[in-house]
Amino acid sequence: MIDKSSNTIIKYYDLTNIQIVPGPNIYFSQGTYELFTTPTLEFLVNYIYDFPTAKVQYRENVYNSEFQDVISLSPLNANERKFTAKVNLNNIGLIIKITDKFDRSSFFTILPRDMKMPNDYKCKMQDYKSYHFMGETANIICRSYFDYSSFAEKEFYFVDFSDENKLKLLGTSSEKEAIFPLTFLILQDAKDIRSFYIHQKFINITGYSHDAYVGNTIYKLLEFDFKYLEITETKIKINVQPHERIEGNYETFYSIGPDANTEGTEFISLGSKSSYTYSDFEINHQLAKGKYLFTLMIKYDNNQRIAKKSKVLDYERTLLPAEYGRQKFKNSAYFIQKDSAVILNPVTNDSTLQAYAEVGDKRYTLLKDKVIGMEFIEEGKLVIISKEEVIGYVFGFFRVKADDKIFMFGNGSITAGTAEDCMYKLEPPKSVAVLMYSFDGQCLRSIDNGGYAPDYDTYDEEGFWSSPGYTYQVNFIKRDNPYKYTFKNYRSDDPGFIIINSKIGTHKLATVPDDTTSNPGKDPDSNPGKDPGANPGTDTNTSSTAPMKEDTKDGEDSKQGNGNTGKIAGGVVGALVVIAVIAVIAFLIIRKKKNQADMDSHDDSIKEDKSMDESPVV
Repeated sequence: MIDKSSNTIIKYYDLTNIQIVPGPNIYFSQGTYELFTTPTLEFLVNYIYDFPTAKVQYRENVYNSEFQDVISLSPLNANERKFTAKVNLNNIGLIIKITDKFDRSSFFTILPRDMKMPNDYKCKMQDYKSYHFMGETANIICRSYFDYSSFAEKEFYFVDFSDENKLKLLGTSSEKEAIFPLTFLILQDAKDIRSFYIHQKFINITGYSHDAYVGNTIYKLLEFDFKYLEITETKIKINVQPHERIEGNYETFYSIGPDANTEGTEFISLGSKSSYTYSDFEINHQLAKGKYLFTLMIKYDNNQRIAKKSKVLDYERTLLPAEYGRQKFKNSAYFIQKDSAVILNPVTNDSTLQAYAEVGDKRYTLLKDKVIGMEFIEEGKLVIISKEEVIGYVFGFFRVKADDKIFMFGNGSITAGTAEDCMYKLEPPKSVAVLMYSFDGQCLRSIDNGGYAPDYDTYDEEGFWSSPGYTYQVNFIKRDNPYKYTFKNYRSDDPGFIIINSKIGTHKLATVPDDTTSNPGKDPDSNPGKDPGANPGTDTNTSSTAPMKEDTKDGEDSKQGNGNTGKIAGGVVGALVVIAVIAVIAFLIIRKKKNQADMDSHDDSIKEDKSMDESPVV
C-alpha cells in the first residue's frame, strides 16, 4: 500500500491473537472523616484487569509528594465486586492512585472539606438506672452522634471523683461506639456523687480533649445513726438519721439483745417507707433495769442491701425528751438536742438535788459553784437525781448565729452597745444574743433602742424567728455616734437577778468536764478576798494536828532508845505545846472580839490594845 501524501510504502503484517484490554473502571465511595484517622476506604470495581497485579497507593495532597503503598489491601470480593484499602489520613487530604498491570491508573481525591475536627462522645450508663452505689460495677457506653466514615483514636478516662486531678484509663477506641466496665470507688468521707465525667483524650492531636458529663447519682452505701429520745419500762422512742435519702423502698427492723454485748436473734419490723429522712419510731417493749444491745437494721435498694448499727441501751433511769421552753425537771434523764442550751434555777445550799450534763463520755456537774447551765454543741443528756423538782429552760440555737450570748433571769437590766458606759461592749463585727426570761415565767420585757431603729433579730425558745421574741440577736452597727441598748426584765417574782455571760455574768455555764477539773466542788469566786486561814475550824485542825504527829513520832523514837522515860517526856512536851497553841488562839480570838466591841462603841481602842498587850499569856 502506498501513502499518496508521501509515497511511503506501508507494509501490512498478519496479526493474530490480538486482545483489547480496557483501562480500570472503579468507583470510590466518598465519605466524611475525622482528622488523623486511619479510615478503611471502599472501592466498587466495574472492571480492572488482573486485580492481584494491581497497585493501590496514596500520597498527601501536596505537589511532588511521593506515593506510598496503602497500609492494607483486601482481596477483591468477586460477588460484590468490592475491595477496601486502609490509609492514614492527615489534615490536608489525600490522592489515591490505582494502577493496573499495564500501568494505567485511576485517581481519587479526599479533599480537606471532607475531613472534620474530632468531636466528643456522649457517655452514659449502658443499662439505664437512675442511681448506683459505690463499689458497684456498671458498663459505661460512649458514642458519637455523627455518622462519619472514620473516627480518631481516643483514650477514655474516668475522672476519679475522690480527686478530680486523677484520671483512670478505661481503654482506647476509634469506633463510633465504645463500652467500658467501671467500678465506682468506695469513699468513706465523701458525700453522694450526683454526676461524674469521662475524659476523652485524642491521641494524635496534642492538647485536644473533651469531658463527657454523666448525670447518674452514685450513692454511698447507706450509713445512718440513731439516738434514744425516750426510754421507759414500756416504751423506747428513737430518732433515725440516714446520711442521705436514697431512692427506693426501705424497711426498718430492730432487735434487743439479752445484755450489752449480744445481738438479739429476732428482728422485728417497724414498717416500710418509700422515702427515708429523719424519722422517729416508737417501740412498745417491756424493759427491766439494765443494759442491752439495741440493733437497728435497714433494708434498702428494694431490699437488695442491708445496713446495721448497734448501740448499748442503758436503762438505769427513765430517759425523757426535753421540750423547748420552761419546764419542771424531775428525777429522770432528759435528751437534749444538738445546738441547745439548758439553764436551771439555782437551788439552796441545803438542797440534796444533783444535776449534771452528759455529752458522749464526759460529765459536767451543774448547780454547783455558780454553774447553772450548759450549752450543748452536740446532743446529750440532762440528768436530775432528786425527789425535788427544779425549774429550767431549754433553748434552741439552730438559727441564732451570734458570737456571744447573755442570759438574763429575774428582774434587772443590762446595757449593750458602743457607748462608754455600756455594761457589754459590742465589738466589730461581732454580735451578741440576749435571752430575757424569769424562772417563774412571769417577767415582762422592754428594750430601749436609744433613739435608733431596732437593729436586731428576734427568736423564740426553739430558735425560730419570732416577733415578739425572747431572744434578741444584736448585731454591731457602725455609726458616727456611740449607741446603747437597754434590755430590761420586770414584774418577776424571782428572788434575784441572774446574768450568765463570760464577761459580765453573775453565774456560769459548764465548760470543763468533771474529770479534768483541778478542784471540783470548789468555787474560786464563791467568797472572793477571803483569807483561807480565816476559818477557825480549819486552822485549828491544821495547827493542832501537825505538831502532834511530829511529837508522836518523837515519842516512838524515844521508846526505841530510852524506854518509858522518853515516852513520858515526849508526852509532857506534846501536852505543853498543845496548851500553848490553844492559849495563843484563845488570846487572839478574845483580842479580836474586844477590838470589835471597842470599835462599835466608838471608844479609844489604843488604850485597850495596850493593856491587852501587857497582859501575861497563860
